[in-house]
Amino acid sequence: MPQVVEHGIKKEGWHSMWPAPGRGTVLSNGRLAVPVTVYDLENYHTYIVYSDDHGDSWQLSNKVGTTINEATLVELDEHKLFVNARNRTGNRAIVRSDDGGESWSEITYHEELPDPTCMGSCIGIKDKKGKNVLIFSNAANQNQRSHMTVKLSYDNGKTWPAQRLIYEGPAAYSCLTVMPDGEIGLLYENGEKSPYEKISLIKFPIDWIADKK
Repeated sequence: MPQVVEHGIKKEGWHSMWPAPGRGTVLSNGRLAVPVTVYDLENYHTYIVYSDDHGDSWQLSNKVGTTINEATLVELDEHKLFVNARNRTGNRAIVRSDDGGESWSEITYHEELPDPTCMGSCIGIKDKKGKNVLIFSNAANQNQRSHMTVKLSYDNGKTWPAQRLIYEGPAAYSCLTVMPDGEIGLLYENGEKSPYEKISLIKFPIDWIADKK
């Protein structure tokens, strides 16, 4: 039966709480984890809602950060979590946890990830040597929702040296996934005059992002 998860989680004084657009994730210990945004009529806050019993019950994490919302969550290694979130600075917000979400670092803003205050998507995969590769997509333009771009990080989000422009025109929300054949799937809003005219799906091998030929 469908379950209203916010019952028992939403705190007094919170005007609203909603899951971040895109996707949740399954951590290596089997935990289901979904970033959520909380609005208290003064500010936006990010938390993680999680379940250790396959979704039968849900708990609320400690606060990830304030002034950030529509977050994405990636598990880097056991107990190490990476959050990449929307905010109003013109660059994506980054927050980390080394203890499975018990505590969170201070928010930093990454200059290699420009953003027009819009949702973005981030997932992690392992390369052939078992090392983490992060894949990120967003409308990579500080001034408007356009220039849908995908980027790669080989050092757990510290730098993003590889990128590929997907669509130069109006574009907004996006969602990344790994397709059954191992290629990367990108679902994104786009159009000619507005970012919201249509939703497109493309897929590509991960090496194509860094291949400039």
